[in-house]
Amino acid sequence: MRAGLPLLSAVAVSLAFLTGAPAAEAQPAGDAWAIVGGTVLDGSASPLAAGVVVGSGERITCVGAASACPVPTGARVLDATGRWVIPGLIDTHVHLDWRDGVTAARAQLVRFALGITTTREAGTSKNFTANLAHRDVAREPGAPEPRLVVSALVSSEHMAAFEATSLGDLVQRLAAERPDAIKVKLEGPGAARVPGDFDAADWKAVVSTAHTAGLPVWGHTWTEERSGLAEATAAGIDGVAHMFTFAEYARPHDSAPPATLDTDFWVGTKERWHRLNADALARGIRMTLEHTKWFEPLLVTEHNFTLPYPVPGDVEYLSAVPSLRQLMDPLMPGRETSWLAVRERRGRIDAAFHEMCEFVRGYDRAGGVMIAGSDTEPAGFTLSEEVGLLHACGLTPQKALAAATATAAVALRRDDIGVLRAGALGDAVVIDGDPLEDAANLRRVWRVVKGGRVYDPDALLGQIKSDHRAHWWRSWSKRGLALAGVVAMLIAVRFRSRLLGAWRG
Repeated sequence: MRAGLPLLSAVAVSLAFLTGAPAAEAQPAGDAWAIVGGTVLDGSASPLAAGVVVGSGERITCVGAASACPVPTGARVLDATGRWVIPGLIDTHVHLDWRDGVTAARAQLVRFALGITTTREAGTSKNFTANLAHRDVAREPGAPEPRLVVSALVSSEHMAAFEATSLGDLVQRLAAERPDAIKVKLEGPGAARVPGDFDAADWKAVVSTAHTAGLPVWGHTWTEERSGLAEATAAGIDGVAHMFTFAEYARPHDSAPPATLDTDFWVGTKERWHRLNADALARGIRMTLEHTKWFEPLLVTEHNFTLPYPVPGDVEYLSAVPSLRQLMDPLMPGRETSWLAVRERRGRIDAAFHEMCEFVRGYDRAGGVMIAGSDTEPAGFTLSEEVGLLHACGLTPQKALAAATATAAVALRRDDIGVLRAGALGDAVVIDGDPLEDAANLRRVWRVVKGGRVYDPDALLGQIKSDHRAHWWRSWSKRGLALAGVVAMLIAVRFRSRLLGAWRG
């Protein structure tokens, strides 16, 4: 099931094309290196002003004050004076598409340039083999992209591809491919369902088989129609994802759910927060706190529904130039037609997000552990948005940052990423603002360090920004010409009518 060298070569060519220019100086693997002068946030202790991070090869050897961590003679030194040094960020929920050789490579390059040095692929069936093949490439310090943690998806597609005879057999076969985790995703209406009814026995088969193989299990425990949280937590699932994990404890609605996964379906999932069953919700919270290790809320995917167009100007180059229809679509959730109806429904979505935010606040106070994933575009930027939303919804700045660093690493069962300490991998981000003061400062990346190698984000993104500017001009020039043509035609029709009228008169 593993992809061969042609795939790896294609990805390497794609990365070389996207970067356009060298982004890191050549460094022999055994070279000593140091980051000096910056305020060090190591993911657990208080900020250390004028701190020093010293490393050798891929690993960190010392973190502390200059007196405690002398810089070796001949070490490569990165002066971070006046800046902040944090662990490499971790996005715990991305979906990659390697099929065209460019899309996934571009997205990972952008994430890396924005300080994300590790990503967890959230179980995409059609790209499982490609993810496994690319994992070895991504772990190299010389590869300008995040390390890759691969989830294997329990799905109908994999059931057929691996010729599995049961859910337990499927997990065994997936585990034999050496992924990092097993993910379960129970689909909603209009989508292919995973095999089996996913009752208590199904959950037990999946979780126990995965745990026997040493793999954590995480994912969805719900569909629009029913909840499987009780069965999943009783089986020992390690983590659950999405706010809808708890919105499923809503009181029944007086109308049937939409038959397909369209805008109305997703807007409807948000509005369920207005009719939660308090007693059932409390039971759901107790189950997750007692039996699971973490919750991945993915707030940014919910918050996007409250925005007219969720692409801030400072990262507009990360997305394609929007069409006029794309600009208008977010203003019209569902199939509402009148502006008053649209305004009223958007107000309900805003209120629903407020309910979600209050839930996150309460979940944190109850001792719940949360991690930061994005699951949406634009690549890279949405992780800093998630950290900011976690803070806005009640987490301390330290906890919110840890959700994308140290806490995320624990959820991924990794003790060598997400922290700055001796023995950990030399992954760090040097930024031009205090992330504890404002999570938006996470986007102000000055340098990215992966395995002791230093990368300049401007060099990484130079070609992408240039291509975006060219695309922007081409797109809007075409629209301008089309509009001018329509106006000219209307004028011509108008004058033709006048001329014909004068001639006939």
